[in-house]
Amino acid sequence: RAFVRRTRQREPLAMYAADILTLPANLAGLPALQLPVGFADGLPMGVQLIGAPFQEETICALGHYIERHFLEFEA
Repeated sequence: RAFVRRTRQREPLAMYAADILTLPANLAGLPALQLPVGFADGLPMGVQLIGAPFQEETICALGHYIERHFLEFEA
């Protein structure tokens, strides 16, 4: 669950747990990209793309494609 904006989290373990799904790609040296995809119950939702080593260009191209063809954001 996402943290409420502009509030201070006092539980270090909860903050670590919030990042637990982003750490594996970083530790493995894999390119990764997170995209906001909307809201559910008022909370932000996102998708994470993880690629093969040295495939940053592929991940960025896929992220761009998803943004253009599937996501609708207000300007």
